[in-house]
Amino acid sequence: MLYLICIMTLALSAYYMWTICRVRVGPVRWIYFEIIYNCFIKFLIGNLGLPSALNYVSDLILIIIVFYYFYYKKSGMKITIPSSLKWVIGIYFVITLLSYFVNLYSPLLYIWGFRNNMRFLIFAMMCAVFLKRRDIYTFLDILFGYFILNIFVVTYQFFFKGYNYNAIGDFISGLYAAGEKRGGNSALNWLLCIICAAAIIQYFNKEKSIWYLIVAIAGSTYMATLSELKVFFIEIIVISVVCICVSKSR
Repeated sequence: MLYLICIMTLALSAYYMWTICRVRVGPVRWIYFEIIYNCFIKFLIGNLGLPSALNYVSDLILIIIVFYYFYYKKSGMKITIPSSLKWVIGIYFVITLLSYFVNLYSPLLYIWGFRNNMRFLIFAMMCAVFLKRRDIYTFLDILFGYFILNIFVVTYQFFFKGYNYNAIGDFISGLYAAGEKRGGNSALNWLLCIICAAAIIQYFNKEKSIWYLIVAIAGSTYMATLSELKVFFIEIIVISVVCICVSKSR
């Protein structure tokens, strides 16, 4: 069963790489690659015994994307980073420096923590610079594909790994942890929230059918139940209210 799920994961990822990444160019291709890569690599590392160094491929991809930014900037292309993101990163950087000087911990520890937290913000800046509105819908389609795949993965982790392997609660993370280990539960929660929010909004905008909405909410509820994501049941209420209010205000 495990190898079947791994094959399904590789097949879906290869399909996205071929049909989506291949037709993009420059930094946009690498941004898509980054998203797709991080949707499956931890699961393969944890379950196929692949080297954990593959986690750092994401860092290399981000460096390539940032290189494109400076290359385009130097070439005279008019690309700008939203000022709101600049402020967020600037404030965060100041806070990290203050924390470092107050606590005076190891400089290497500071650099490692800075890398862990700043890479997402830098990636967000690059997305804001290079992506278009239509890319959002493509990303949602990609995430929905992995959402469906996660239903099978979570089912496998709960029913086939079971309590004997500690695959309960925080240990059930779908594709987002190296094996049945703590740490991927929050990523699964984010996926459920994104899919549900998008499904509700797209349904009210008549972009998706009622069946798409049912699959999104039912699948999310199912995975949240098996992985004991109790907070999701509060989040889905808040998401539903906000999405309905936003849709009706248009």
